[in-house]
Amino acid sequence: MRTNCTVLAGVLTLALAIVPTVAAAQTGDEEPSTPSYWTSTDTQGPRFAVPDGEVGYDGWGYRTTMGLTYTVEAEDPRASGDISIVLVHDWSSKAELGRGLGLSRLVNEGGSFEGPINVVYYPDGSEFRMALMEGQGGYEGLSYTMTNHLDPSGNGQAQGLIWEGDLPELPNVDMLPE
Repeated sequence: MRTNCTVLAGVLTLALAIVPTVAAAQTGDEEPSTPSYWTSTDTQGPRFAVPDGEVGYDGWGYRTTMGLTYTVEAEDPRASGDISIVLVHDWSSKAELGRGLGLSRLVNEGGSFEGPINVVYYPDGSEFRMALMEGQGGYEGLSYTMTNHLDPSGNGQAQGLIWEGDLPELPNVDMLPE
């Protein structure tokens, strides 16, 4: 649990650190809008199989494709709605640890957000998810970041930010020290 909290705190700190950079990079006469911070509760929905889901086993564990859907009820109505996730899921039965990488999409009456999601599965049955999504439809021009933690019982808590502007660019690997 302490590791989950540490990871969650680190991710939220990173998200909070990048928003001022994004806002500062915007041009124009208007001041950028303040990011909307939100928290929510989740209603976990069914997992579903993706066609040709089982990819196979290797020395580390197995890989499969899978999906899940759930509903988020957040303080900010733009962050509320139905989320669908399709991902590649790697699981090590030796380490009782897993990871997933895929695509997430949140849809509600105002529009949608879509983007990549990373998932970590812990030995106690808990999960941590992080998504960075771009707005579509009525949310065009907005960016959305979400962190979500599911405890071993399946109870979820999420938090995130919605801000005006693009997602920050990833660091250029060539700029890193050797």
